Amino acid sequence: MRLKIGLMIVCAAIVATAQTQKPANGEIPYHPYRKVGEKYFNVQPIYEWLKSDPKFRSHQFPMDGWIVVRGNGSDGTLHSENLTYDFRVLGIARDGLIIDAENASRDGRERKVMLFLTNYPGFEKLTDGAVITFIAKESGNHRYVTANNSVATVPCYDYGTPYNPWAMSGTNSVKTNAVPANPPAAR
Repeated sequence: MRLKIGLMIVCAAIVATAQTQKPANGEIPYHPYRKVGEKYFNVQPIYEWLKSDPKFRSHQFPMDGWIVVRGNGSDGTLHSENLTYDFRVLGIARDGLIIDAENASRDGRERKVMLFLTNYPGFEKLTDGAVITFIAKESGNHRYVTANNSVATVPCYDYGTPYNPWAMSGTNSVKTNAVPANPPAAR
């Protein structure tokens, strides 16, 4: 009996740990500092913009060239008041994800958007059809071979590589907005 209770506690702890590591209910993974290419970015203004009340939110997206994609909608360049997107993983490649976003507009016509996403944390563990959320930077176009052996070109977005600006600047303490704009390369 004790063994069963012990196993149940261990299983419950494993499930609880697994659930806390994933964003809940379409929440966007929180990585405010990202390296995209050779540049470093603080995307905290986007997170702050998202937390603001939509009724009072500035319609001006806080950072040019970045988008916010939620499983059931988006902000930034893909946003439209008349559309509702459903962003799903269509395929997993060696270097990223092919994202399929279908929507239904208020006029009843369906539209489709496809894009390629690089550097999404843990992308290799996702499955086809998974609904994902993210903040990413435009990074050109991506070409790939489709299932019927034709070549497709879609917009490419880079999630970026999360980094700790304080570790890179040589301090281990968090300071109030004392984030290096372009910290030195990792040592």
